Amino acid sequence: MNLDSLKRCSSLGIDEFRRRFQAERTPVIISNSFDWKEMKKWDVEYFKEIYKAKTVELDFYSSLIKPEWGTKTLQLPEALYLICNNTNKDTKHYLMQKSIAEEFPELQSDIHPPKYTDKGVNYMTNLWIGEAGINSQPHFVCTDNFLTQIKGRKLVRLFAPSENLNMYPYEIQNSFV
Repeated sequence: MNLDSLKRCSSLGIDEFRRRFQAERTPVIISNSFDWKEMKKWDVEYFKEIYKAKTVELDFYSSLIKPEWGTKTLQLPEALYLICNNTNKDTKHYLMQKSIAEEFPELQSDIHPPKYTDKGVNYMTNLWIGEAGINSQPHFVCTDNFLTQIKGRKLVRLFAPSENLNMYPYEIQNSFV
């Protein structure tokens, strides 16, 4: 998708969103659309404090010449330290797709569904924390998504559904990088 053709809005009514974007299955960037004041506290120190003894599976990949993928089981403070202080340019760490409801239930009260979602529907909400320079291979997501970037920056490349067959030029089991 050409980034110049991607619509950007600073505010958008629910009816307009559903008519122009959801019904047409067209991506849109809606800036300043969430008022999640509680998330301002979400930083490394906050997570270290409330999850001192929490064990997590931290994904990693290393050596782009001879790729190695895997997970490390660590305490969350140690995982966050690796993510924030990694000096090895050949190894990247990613706490990826962790269910907030199942793995971080204390954060549930900080999250409010976007006004564009259907009331009464239980949506899956995941936490992703990655270090600078982390990459994911092109992939197809089967569900509609609201990506909310709380800290840092993220580059997202979108491809038309007609490009699905071109999204997997590699072995599926090696799809992390």
